[in-house]
Parts: sequence; structure tokens; C-alpha cells
Amino acid sequence: MCKSSDAGGSCQVLSHLSLAIDRWIIYLWLS
Repeated sequence: MCKSSDAGGSCQVLSHLSLAIDRWIIYLWLS
């Protein structure tokens, strides 16, 4: 999906965002 040579490391930011969103969805779904 993401290449390690991505300029600015925007792929890392996107992956961290998706992880946070997944955790929020799980948290809201369980509550």
C-alpha cells in the first residue's frame, strides 16, 4: 500500500490516523 520512500512520510501519518480511527470505532462500538 505505502512505499517507505514516500516523501515527507505522509504514509506513516495516514497509518497512524487509520489506527486511531479503528480504535475509536471499536471503543464506540463496545460502549
